[in-house]
Amino acid sequence: MAKKQTGAVRLSDILDPTLLFPGASSQKVSVTFKNVRRWEAEAEALSSALKDATILDAIRYVEEHAPSAGVVALLFFVARDKIKSEQGRKNALARLKKDPRQQEKKLVFECWQEWRKKPDNYESKAAFARDMREKVEHLKSQKKIEDWCREWEAKYGTQRA
Repeated sequence: MAKKQTGAVRLSDILDPTLLFPGASSQKVSVTFKNVRRWEAEAEALSSALKDATILDAIRYVEEHAPSAGVVALLFFVARDKIKSEQGRKNALARLKKDPRQQEKKLVFECWQEWRKKPDNYESKAAFARDMREKVEHLKSQKKIEDWCREWEAKYGTQRA
């Protein structure tokens, strides 16, 4: 039988309390959505108070205004997700940098700029895209090259020299 949703979440379902709170492993803390909203508000206030703080100022502030366990857990998850997101972004940029199609796109863009200066070289975007497809190794889609031309026209204007 499926477990009935009660609207409550257990902190132990979200985070192993032994990681942040030694000795709390036997405790079962029931967390209601009301508590989560309270923790979010408390975390926002803490974040605002420490916005421009140095690490030493932050330590002093936290020692004087000890946040609740829920806020610590919430901030832990926010920080962890931010780190994962940033690492994912860096990995994606590294993959793009190594992608030979990105280098070829730069070449196509340079050729497009030259075509803007000498419009008689090609009679249409389709003719330009066909020629570019022949000049590069990894770009196979004429339509994609034409789409780039439209993007560049929108960004830099359709004005030809």
